[in-house]
Amino acid sequence: MRQLNKKEMYSVIIAIILILGSTLYVINKTNNNETLDYQSFFNMMEKYNPNIQAGNITKEIFFKVPAKVIKIGDDKIQVYEYSSAEEMETEASKISDEGYRVKNVIINWLKPPHFYKKDKLLVLYLGENRSIMDDLEKIVGKEFIGKGVPGNSTNK
Repeated sequence: MRQLNKKEMYSVIIAIILILGSTLYVINKTNNNETLDYQSFFNMMEKYNPNIQAGNITKEIFFKVPAKVIKIGDDKIQVYEYSSAEEMETEASKISDEGYRVKNVIINWLKPPHFYKKDKLLVLYLGENRSIMDDLEKIVGKEFIGKGVPGNSTNK
């Protein structure tokens, strides 16, 4: 067996690095298919907002599960975690396009409602802090009900 010269040795090292990097990328992508839960959501929000605080748990008459409140300065985010994505979707379908009615309950929010959803989480942000709304969009996707959704009567 002959000894490799420097050029061949560098080629082997680069090939090993590329194979290892590709393998790690595939493993990481596979592990990222986990369902988003409250704790993961909180941890992601904390990366964007270091002054985030976990608040109280509140029970609303119009949703089946209690809300876990997150505080960012004067703003609050309510996170409703369901046992499944299907259960969350059923609840989400009962919210009016503008977000001011859930089931048969008319709600007079103190600030404009913005609803987001992902996996088994239904997220409600009451406010107009663009930075918070951008962070929410990065984590759970675009607002699906509320003031920020084009075509809603609250935007006219």
